[in-house]
Amino acid sequence: MNITEFKYRCSSDKEAVVLYRLSHTFSELEAMKQRMESSHLRTYNLTATDLVKDHLRNLVSLKHFNP
Repeated sequence: MNITEFKYRCSSDKEAVVLYRLSHTFSELEAMKQRMESSHLRTYNLTATDLVKDHLRNLVSLKHFNP
């Protein structure tokens, strides 16, 4: 499994949001989610979220745009 993107956002003095993208298989993703949750890190899989899919499509199309 490879982490292909990592972003960190502070939301308060006590909490932060960490966004990451993985190159993975389904079983690797589930194993990582379980490890994180066992460490008391709330984890959300946004893979099937339409907003995320639209954002990724937009990023891919911008990557190939050459003015």
